[in-house]
Amino acid sequence: MKIVVVGLGQVGQELAKEMISKNHEVTVIDTNKNVVDYFTNKYEATGIVGSGASKEVQLNARCNIADVVVALTNIDEINLMTCLTAKHLGARYTVAKVMN
Repeated sequence: MKIVVVGLGQVGQELAKEMISKNHEVTVIDTNKNVVDYFTNKYEATGIVGSGASKEVQLNARCNIADVVVALTNIDEINLMTCLTAKHLGARYTVAKVMN
């Protein structure tokens, strides 16, 4: 499966690592270049720097053909917009972390 994880905080990194260990194709997106570089240098994943809610960023991450897009940032609105955009582009399933 092609899985896109948006937000490389603790939960995002753990989810991405687990999916990589299950031999899924994983792409990670985060606004922090250092975090993306660290993760992609350590694990077999593609990394994109930018906002997961951006259509351009999602197209670069190939969300349009993703089986699952998971939005795990600290901002509920970004997570919801990420999922709406991904669904509009053609992602099969989307999951948003919403705290409030």
